[in-house]
Amino acid sequence: MKSAFYDGVGFDMTDYAEGNSLVELIYAERYLRRMESRLAWRYRDVRRVQLVDLPGVIEAYDAGNISDDDWRDLIDLDAVALARSKDRADDIVIV
Repeated sequence: MKSAFYDGVGFDMTDYAEGNSLVELIYAERYLRRMESRLAWRYRDVRRVQLVDLPGVIEAYDAGNISDDDWRDLIDLDAVALARSKDRADDIVIV
């Protein structure tokens, strides 16, 4: 199963998330710097955001719809982005 960071081209950030080598860390950083371009084959208007910038996330946490364990999983994400689907321009997605 691919993670949320599988870019469809064959690179999965989770392969490098726990890596200790400098080469792996540099590769991961390069990916993140170019994330918008890497996702452009499938999405348009890709914009990196913080979880707290997403509508309803803090409200869902405060309401108890997101548990503390789920919140810790969410903040471990290396990157979050909003984008439009290339095929369905009206759909805004979180990648």
